[in-house]
Amino acid sequence: MLSQLHGSVSKALLTKIKEMNRLRIKLLFAFSVLLFWHLDAWYTPNPSSRAMLVASLVHEHRYTVDRYQSMSEDKSLVDGHYYSDKAPLSSWVTAPLYALVSWAFDLNKVDYLHPATLVCGAIMSGVIPSLVFLWFLFSELIRRQVSAQLTVLYLIAAIPCSMIGVYSGAFFGHLLAGALLAIAWRAQFHCRRYRKSGLLLGIACLAEFPILLFVPFFLLDAWRSQQGSRVRNLFALSLGLIPGAALVCIHNLLTTGNALEFAYKHVDSPSFQHMKFFYGFSYPRPEAVWSLLVSPSHGLAFTAPVVLVLTLAFLIRGLSSLRSAKRHMGLWGCVGFFLMVSSYQMWEGGWAFGPRHLIPILMILLFEGISLIPKRASPSWLWGLGSSCVFGGCLVFFAKATSVYMIPSWIKFPLTELFIPQVQQGKINPNVVLSWLLPVSPAYAHLLWALILILISVVLAVQARALEGMDG
Repeated sequence: MLSQLHGSVSKALLTKIKEMNRLRIKLLFAFSVLLFWHLDAWYTPNPSSRAMLVASLVHEHRYTVDRYQSMSEDKSLVDGHYYSDKAPLSSWVTAPLYALVSWAFDLNKVDYLHPATLVCGAIMSGVIPSLVFLWFLFSELIRRQVSAQLTVLYLIAAIPCSMIGVYSGAFFGHLLAGALLAIAWRAQFHCRRYRKSGLLLGIACLAEFPILLFVPFFLLDAWRSQQGSRVRNLFALSLGLIPGAALVCIHNLLTTGNALEFAYKHVDSPSFQHMKFFYGFSYPRPEAVWSLLVSPSHGLAFTAPVVLVLTLAFLIRGLSSLRSAKRHMGLWGCVGFFLMVSSYQMWEGGWAFGPRHLIPILMILLFEGISLIPKRASPSWLWGLGSSCVFGGCLVFFAKATSVYMIPSWIKFPLTELFIPQVQQGKINPNVVLSWLLPVSPAYAHLLWALILILISVVLAVQARALEGMDG
């Protein structure tokens, strides 16, 4: 009797695991459709600066960008030569794909910065990191045995219905840095695999230089850890950090000639001369702190509504959550990173959708926030995550359909002051893959994206609910 009961339980468990793996594949496919739908090909300063390095590496086999320097004001002038002033990893990982595209479509004869550099960059530093982060979050949700319904809603709210969904189709370095940092974070604070965490953290610094701020907090955590020898922990973490540190120094040598000096010290544009003094940092501004958190223009609460749900859940947990958070060196690193961004003279990120500099912190919050989600779906959680999907999805849709991330810094309410008026004026974003491949107008392509998002959300939520029925 007992053996039959054990066999039936094992069979049910195996069936549940198979169904969850199928759900993982469905989510990966669905999110791939949503994220590949929009690929930015606009010549805007930040992506173009990264694209200039890609084109120079592929076509000229040089680190200087003299041939393309007129395409972006985000550049540095060192000893009569121009360089991209961006962290190089996003350009490095894009160069092989662009080289393949350039060979396939004979772009070597092109004497200008081809839009394909931007599209390839959007794929390698936007879409791919977002899909990796999806897989990463899903694995953690399964490990913590979160219900299938809440898993689906959380992932939709976290990626396509937040600012991550906006930047997933653009050539920036934030998502690449955030994905690497999140995986390093888990390796350090949850698995105590210091060599792996050091390696990933060092590589993340190559994607966004400000990630360097986390290094001392990781080192301090390794020293304070109760598991294993302090010296051994520090040695393993430091050993992992060496490749990233060496590559940062090599990049600096290739640009400024000084291993410890970044290209920001040599910015060429008159608008960015403040970067030459302490790289543009001063002290945390109260206005920046407020705006980065809750303002409709740059607030994390508006551009990633799921953060509000997690914050409320954290507060409901009370003092026990606060006490454990106070002992977490990584979270102190997040606080330090936030204060650093708020002390930056361009804390708003220039023309941007939301606080783009905080994307790595957002990805950490989304990972750690999983611990707040209950195993069983409750009406309050279903309502909270569902509302995040609706509000965030609407905002992302209007952004992608119009200005995407190019929101002037003086705009206070992007939805009413920019997005809706642009729709009314017919100023629609043409960077839609479907419109490139088929005779479909961008406006209809954007509407189709919204319908697909709704359909995916409903179908996967229904399937997840049916999957939960297997438990009961």
